[in-house]
Amino acid sequence: MNQVQEEQSKVDLKKKQFEELLQKQEQDRQAQKEQKKVRDEIEKDPKERMLTIQKEFRQQYDKIQDMIKKFNKNTSNVEEFFSEFAKLKEYFVTTNYALTTFDKQQYKEQLEKMEKNIFQARDLARPRKKFRFSQQINKSQNSHDSQQENNQKEQAHKDFGEDIPGLINISNEKIVINSGEENKYFKQSSTIRIVNITDSEIYLNDIFDTVYIRNINNSKIYIGPVKFSLLIDGCKNSLLNICGHQLRIHNSVSTHFQIFSTSKCIIEHCTSMIFSPYKHTYDKFEQHFNECGMKGKENQWRDIQDFNWLKQEASPNFILKED
Repeated sequence: MNQVQEEQSKVDLKKKQFEELLQKQEQDRQAQKEQKKVRDEIEKDPKERMLTIQKEFRQQYDKIQDMIKKFNKNTSNVEEFFSEFAKLKEYFVTTNYALTTFDKQQYKEQLEKMEKNIFQARDLARPRKKFRFSQQINKSQNSHDSQQENNQKEQAHKDFGEDIPGLINISNEKIVINSGEENKYFKQSSTIRIVNITDSEIYLNDIFDTVYIRNINNSKIYIGPVKFSLLIDGCKNSLLNICGHQLRIHNSVSTHFQIFSTSKCIIEHCTSMIFSPYKHTYDKFEQHFNECGMKGKENQWRDIQDFNWLKQEASPNFILKED
């Protein structure tokens, strides 16, 4: 390689590094913007927050209703209906802690009715078969339809990005990751996921922005303070020590959660749950706890909002335990 080529290679390398730096700065800017939005929502006056939630819910709801009214079985994209409905459902699950019992019940009924209408639209849009050759084929078609419906419902609850780094497919291991230590699972990531963990113990002694947890079986997980949300789905026969401003737990059974939360913890489709105060600690815990804005905040570990139990009586799906 001659001198001219070497100089050009250096220029190309610097250009690439500069472009990567600009891209990272833009990603950081967007992340900070989103964090500020979440932080402002957390610190908002309760009455103002409720009015904001009601307005946002109504706008999203009316948008989908308008799509349903304009439905055409030949031209409408029903998958878009499901996508928009998933966003609305997730918004309700995330924010209903700030609503009155009456509003929660009303919105829940509206969501259930809307979901039925969307499935009816999906059925109308699906081409009908002209002939039925046998009862076996009919049963097979019914089974296929049922599976498609289950897949649609499962898709409506997905919020775990495949591109997020983290601990995936761990079995029969004990993993300890301390703040500042390099590890093979993620590199100083502010958002991580913990997915498909079986018969294992995991200690994440660090601070994170958001944590996604899914499919945890017969395991123990200990996580340091999280600045914003922990989103949890599918835990069974496990123990989780988690600390954050917003906790959302779905489709879990026979699991003990030791928590610190500055807002009501939301659960949905959960049974045989135990909730206790947060117990995990490590060398830099106090520093991380303060950095997350939790110092001086009340731990609302007793305030569990069961989305499937809107009656005044205590939910039968969980118990509180002072360890």
